[in-house]
Amino acid sequence: MLSYLHSDLDDYGVTKPVIYWQGKLAILTPTQNKKTKFGGPLPKAEVNEGALLHSVFSIVTSEIPFLKNLQLESIPLIFPFRHDGGSIDYLIKSDGSICDIQVDPPSPEENWPYAGYPLSFDEVSYECSALEPISEDDRLRLLHQDPWFDKDRDIIVVVPSKYNDPSLPNNLWNVPEDEYCVQCVFVINTKTNIVNACTDVD
Repeated sequence: MLSYLHSDLDDYGVTKPVIYWQGKLAILTPTQNKKTKFGGPLPKAEVNEGALLHSVFSIVTSEIPFLKNLQLESIPLIFPFRHDGGSIDYLIKSDGSICDIQVDPPSPEENWPYAGYPLSFDEVSYECSALEPISEDDRLRLLHQDPWFDKDRDIIVVVPSKYNDPSLPNNLWNVPEDEYCVQCVFVINTKTNIVNACTDVD
């Protein structure tokens, strides 16, 4: 059984953060002294008034073998965890900053997803610990609800909950983690540098 998938064939979802593009999969694990990071401060962004956003990952493309030839030096991944049922679209500019942010719903909820939610996540370096080809059947098992995407153009990043990956430094959702699988999904268009992100729930 592939290490990043649930061992139960009836389950979908990942047990480690992964990056998928063009039939290849990079598995991310905590390390030291790498520029690819989980958490930390929000990147330079034109944030909508009232929105509460968190930096999930900053992926340095030179550290991921199959992303080295992209024009972007980094891919900042941000998400509105404080917005119940939230999703987000935004544009990554050539300097790595973010603009044209669209958050739905536009306003956060008090004490969502739990009281005392951190203003930012603890910053931890991550590395590409494995690079594997992936079959179409296994790609479909990455997510509960497979998004529409262009297999040649779009990168997919999936970030599990701490319930499914205890190495994550923060609980992204409810505490204690809900027993169903919930994960964060980012689709990055490599032609336009537009990112669409939402939650994927069992």
